[in-house]
Amino acid sequence: MENREPWVPHLNPSYQECLGLKKFNVGVGDLVLENMLEDGTGAGVSRVAGSPPSVGPPPPTPSGGGGQPEPKDTKQLNLTNPNYNEALFGEFRNRKGSNGRQISLGDWKKEAIARNPLPKSKFGLPSMCLAWHSKGLCNSNCRVIGDHQSYSASEYQPLVQWCQENWPAASN
Repeated sequence: MENREPWVPHLNPSYQECLGLKKFNVGVGDLVLENMLEDGTGAGVSRVAGSPPSVGPPPPTPSGGGGQPEPKDTKQLNLTNPNYNEALFGEFRNRKGSNGRQISLGDWKKEAIARNPLPKSKFGLPSMCLAWHSKGLCNSNCRVIGDHQSYSASEYQPLVQWCQENWPAASN
């Protein structure tokens, strides 16, 4: 099958961040995000390829003219923490409920966080990612994907304490 138009990658911004992508080579007229250049400049710069950079949010999608809005990217990728700290969090990840299965975060996390907020991320985000650090798994649509980075054992202590106080007890 022949396609006369050049291929342009369309990746979810969270996935781009996860992969550490800085910018793409794209065709004229395509939106280009240049988050951080090697010299530390260009943070938050967006532009249309073929035009000079401008600081600020990306230009709005044109309305009318027969174009249809792009569908929201609902695809997500499962991500595995390559630096998972089994010594600190394995006890919690492996706890089993009354059904004999590992206790799912979805069953209790929201209520626990409402009572006792998660510790703040050292990366300037509202909280640490409980799934990434305690289970070793998360997804590309995580609201705190920027926290999917390494912590030292001492930096993990607030989250370990949070898990000790809030994680449901194992059922025997």
